Amino acid sequence: LIQQVEPPQRFAIQTTPEPSGSYQVTAYTLREEDQGTRLTVIHSGYDAMPAEARSATMEQTAFGFGMMLENVRAYVEGSDLPYPQGF
Repeated sequence: LIQQVEPPQRFAIQTTPEPSGSYQVTAYTLREEDQGTRLTVIHSGYDAMPAEARSATMEQTAFGFGMMLENVRAYVEGSDLPYPQGF
């Protein structure tokens, strides 16, 4: 679900609620910095997850965002995407 759009600086999305009722929000923010642009990604909602699922979910999410950020870097640098199929 799209939660917030403030072009071109901010875009936030929310997952559909899990059976536990918890959901996660990912916000992407762009900011001019040192003659460039900083991308900040904030992913929240872990605190509402059941404790037994939290660690594994955080690890899986970190891996996926790592792949996504490698694709962003390659795109900005004009290189081939390392993960063209996505994550």
